[in-house]
Amino acid sequence: MSFSRHLLVATAVASVGASAAAQHCFDLTYTSSNLTVGDGPYSLALADLDGDHAIDLVTADYMGGTLSVAVNSGAGVLTPAWSVAVGSYPRSVALGDLDADGDVDIVVGVDDGLRSFLNDGAGTFTATRWLALPAGDSAPVALHWEDVDLDGDPDLLVAVQHHAPNSGMRVARNDAGAFAWGATSALTLAPFAAVFADFDGDAVTDYAALQSSTVSVAFGTGGGAFAAPSANFTIGLYGGALASGDLDGDGDLDLVATYGSGGMRFLMNVGDATFTSPFGLPTPIQSFAGGLADLDGDGFLDVVSADLDSTNAVVALSRCGLATYCMAKPNSLGCVPTIGFSGTASVSSPLPFDVAASQVLNNKNGLLFYGSHASSVPFQGGLLCVQPPIDRTAVQSSGGSPSGADCTGAFHFDFNAYVQSGADPSLVVGATVHAQYWSRDPLDPTGFGTSLTDALSFTLAP
Repeated sequence: MSFSRHLLVATAVASVGASAAAQHCFDLTYTSSNLTVGDGPYSLALADLDGDHAIDLVTADYMGGTLSVAVNSGAGVLTPAWSVAVGSYPRSVALGDLDADGDVDIVVGVDDGLRSFLNDGAGTFTATRWLALPAGDSAPVALHWEDVDLDGDPDLLVAVQHHAPNSGMRVARNDAGAFAWGATSALTLAPFAAVFADFDGDAVTDYAALQSSTVSVAFGTGGGAFAAPSANFTIGLYGGALASGDLDGDGDLDLVATYGSGGMRFLMNVGDATFTSPFGLPTPIQSFAGGLADLDGDGFLDVVSADLDSTNAVVALSRCGLATYCMAKPNSLGCVPTIGFSGTASVSSPLPFDVAASQVLNNKNGLLFYGSHASSVPFQGGLLCVQPPIDRTAVQSSGGSPSGADCTGAFHFDFNAYVQSGADPSLVVGATVHAQYWSRDPLDPTGFGTSLTDALSFTLAP
């Protein structure tokens, strides 16, 4: 099954600065497959458990009272591996290095406390510590590692569910591996699910809570404390799970909420900790657990969701049809030549797909080159972002100011017209193209006399 959502409109003129090497996707699609997990997964977490550099899956199985693990082949294919009984009604799971030995351990929140499992480094876990919840509390729905007291040991922020008499936030302080409860936060949100992340880029952890059909965001003030919620979004009936990650590669953290009536809601962070109105994607199951991670190693976040009323999870692998990536080489005037685009790449459209470069030295020759795979290796004092074999297009002049030296130059190349000319028979529907501009820079401080933009990846539509 596949579904899609254009995160940015690809027919608008767009470019991205080359100061960051991260990919920036303008058109994400998702293809989903099913996975068997434990009975009634309430929440999930994703991390490399066995040291093979592939992201594995852990679910807290509410109905089965178990913790279940599925391992990743490295290509985004998850396979059930093992499960273990943990206690009544597990609702939350957190992954982190509890004992400072360099591998990922597990803490699970069950109805009346927290249980930890230490990793031997190869993905084998041993149950160790138990911490009962304070009297009157129950149902920890979210856990987050953070060194709240700055003593070098990771502490746990614990969000307690709405039906507990003392609903809100607690801190389990870690002292050399021994946990004890600290003060209760004044924050009294009563969530079904929650996530901790730095949404406003101030290096302080913030808190987003899903309460029935509403997502609320409370910004952190430090030390495990939070201000009153300042943003609320309605996402749909029967909210299930909440996850955060940089979905569109723009450097800030977005939110994904799943809801029990079947579907996901995406809240995109516009960069100042404000979020766009939620837009939705259907899912083939009810969704009560969810998480984000790059499961297949393509640089883009994938989505995992699971159904509380079954043993079923859905793994939705992302595919990017249009992205900028890699890093440009600053030119001799200190400008950063930047690749951009306008239009839609197509083998039949009469409209242009203009692959452009801006911030280029004026009146210099250059060209667009392309290949079928990405790269990022040293080349002429910068980075070669296209893996050989490489095809070159015709030389063109950057134009710009008629005299003097500045960065008013630009390049334009209509890739649709090029495809339709038949110049390269390999450019067919579904082909992925990776492209980068090269140009002359006689005063290049690296001594190569050249300039390089960042790169653009796109897939040819019909």
